[in-house]
Amino acid sequence: MEQKSGYGNNHRIQLDNRRDGIFTGITDVISFDADEIVFESLCGGIVLKGSELHIKNLNLENKEVSIDGNIDSFTYVKSKAGNKEPFLKKIFK
Repeated sequence: MEQKSGYGNNHRIQLDNRRDGIFTGITDVISFDADEIVFESLCGGIVLKGSELHIKNLNLENKEVSIDGNIDSFTYVKSKAGNKEPFLKKIFK
């Protein structure tokens, strides 16, 4: 089966030595600074924490983000089923 560019509805995370990361299935970058990056993905929100974080490449057309820095953790955050308001809008109220 052929997989098309942009990964369709797939979402993947590849981390190398907790330093470099490629995230696919990313639909938006909500906020970012050197200590935290917040993404919206096909599988819900992602909060990435660390230090010296940088977005190396952002291609929302292909739903891909490349980052580097010291990655300490990442966490998925889901909105409640049936609620159409984005979860991040609630977080930043």
